[in-house]
Amino acid sequence: MRKSQAVFYALSFFQLDGFAVPAHTQVTQTVRRLREKNMNIDALIKEGEKLSRPCVVLREGLLNEQTAGFWGGASFPSSVAEHWISIDCSWLKYIGVNISGSLSVFHDSETDKWFVSNDPKISFRDKVLNGIPLNGFIAASFPPLEALCLYGGDEIEKWIQSLGKLQTDFDELHDSEIGKAYNREFQRRCPLYTGQADAVIGGWHMMWPESNSYDEHGSQIYIWTFRDAEPWLEIWNQNNKLMVIDRTT
Repeated sequence: MRKSQAVFYALSFFQLDGFAVPAHTQVTQTVRRLREKNMNIDALIKEGEKLSRPCVVLREGLLNEQTAGFWGGASFPSSVAEHWISIDCSWLKYIGVNISGSLSVFHDSETDKWFVSNDPKISFRDKVLNGIPLNGFIAASFPPLEALCLYGGDEIEKWIQSLGKLQTDFDELHDSEIGKAYNREFQRRCPLYTGQADAVIGGWHMMWPESNSYDEHGSQIYIWTFRDAEPWLEIWNQNNKLMVIDRTT
């Protein structure tokens, strides 16, 4: 917590929530609240909406022209490990990715390893048997606070500087009153918390406790799964190599 330049070295104490608090501590807390008044939660949410990314929400539905993938079922060749999800790569165009064919994720129960494959010639409809159809819906992905701090505009930079923080001081920014309010709005919109999606193609990703940095695997996630979690799966293209990251709590 950054201290005010006007520090009072008094021996007197003020009462706060039933506890005795040094005068200089109360002054510091007051200054922090005044600083946060320079950015209110409505303005912060508007800045987040400016950064919204296109995504495709995948939900269980009837097999039709809107079907973008399959969950579970058997995949060919049958000798391959357990099939998790396959998508039609043509839906990746909505997030600016141009690859053809199908993209599938598998789990090898013997080694507990995950792997992903892209078959440019086989349609996902011809690859999966008895899978659950996942229909696609174009949507906007609202950024988490970490993304807002890193990629927000001048107003975000000024807000962070007014708190005496850096763009990467995520824990401290989350602990601010406005940061807490923004995180509640993020959770209200994020499929991880809403339970209204089986998976998402593209959009913003979330920073997990074990992550070293927000963009440690790149800035563009291909697929994020929620159905049958845990685990939650993330499919990335890192340095032109497809990879799967499984997340657990």
